[in-house]
Amino acid sequence: LRLLLLPEYLNEISKSLDKRGLLKNNGIDRAWKLFLMMALAGHWCGCIFYFVARTEAVMHKNTTWPQELGLYEVELDGEKNTLKNLAQVRELYVQSLYWAYITMITTGFGDIVPISIPETLWCIV
Repeated sequence: LRLLLLPEYLNEISKSLDKRGLLKNNGIDRAWKLFLMMALAGHWCGCIFYFVARTEAVMHKNTTWPQELGLYEVELDGEKNTLKNLAQVRELYVQSLYWAYITMITTGFGDIVPISIPETLWCIV
């Protein structure tokens, strides 16, 4: 729910920067707001993309994009699978963030692609 207050926070920061003389130009004000919003959108999209893949790997037997990249292995344990991380959390985060930014900025390079249906659905959204 705090995300709903983001525009208000951005306006307060803009006013503070303007009082200090750092925002002499309306274009600079808009540019830093756009940059911040894109950074937040990329963060959330990347985190959700990884969460969807991880959930799919644990709950089902489908292959996911982190498995394809060798970031984790899935060990079958009856109803639920367990994941064995082969990479550190920061590497998983950076790969997810990379996917989000490249997808937002371009049409993507094709090196990280959705494999399962839920991953594909998240990419469509």
